Amino acid sequence: MPKKQLSRGYPYTILPFPGDPNKISQSNPLCVNIYFLGEALLRSPKAMDAYREGYEHYRSHLRKLGIGYDLLKGEHHFFLTMDTSDPSKNQGASAFINAGFVADGILDLPTLARHTPTAQLKVGGEDWSLELLRSTDPRYLCLRLDASCSPNALIKRLRPLLQDRYEQVKNAPFDSPFARFYRAKTTPFRNISTWFQYFQCYDLRQSNLTVALIAERVYPDDTNALDKAKLAIRRVQAVIRTAEENRWPPRRFQ
Repeated sequence: MPKKQLSRGYPYTILPFPGDPNKISQSNPLCVNIYFLGEALLRSPKAMDAYREGYEHYRSHLRKLGIGYDLLKGEHHFFLTMDTSDPSKNQGASAFINAGFVADGILDLPTLARHTPTAQLKVGGEDWSLELLRSTDPRYLCLRLDASCSPNALIKRLRPLLQDRYEQVKNAPFDSPFARFYRAKTTPFRNISTWFQYFQCYDLRQSNLTVALIAERVYPDDTNALDKAKLAIRRVQAVIRTAEENRWPPRRFQ
């Protein structure tokens, strides 16, 4: 696949994905949605305006959208590098579970904290865990449970606490996009390699290339190249608007 083109119109470098998108084996919609949210926000005019006012202003803008990791360092790439399609590939437990996601809505912080920084995840799991513990978001309740107690006893003690917190937050208008798409069972980005091409088309357009030239570069020898390039640019524009308006994930594309 051609390397991602970096637009002269962007005030920063958008790092290319470290790998071949055609070989990505990823079935967890949460991971896919998080990755493409990052890609959309990197191209958001509002985010770029914030960056031009200063790096801290930029990070503050992203935190308001629920983004605590550094998109400029490509830390969102981590989510798409995890193979969650086949648990048997990781000795009976998927990489998603190994990262600390015990189940939908349950994150094991000590497991996450043991993850050291990598080329994709620069901050490491310990910093992520500390950031989660410091969070004041009422949706999340961080506890230490004594596993020597019987499961029934723990559940009995937890139930009124969880019910009370649930009543507090179930109708709250959360700002974080994670509040809406964390439990998404599907993703509109069904063909990942196709969406890589869409973003490539958009980046080339921001570099002031004509749609005809973009079509020739991204879709060579395709008789429908021009229409595909136009469609790609429109779809990326749509996902950027959705990310900016905090309505993630986008509706499924037709």
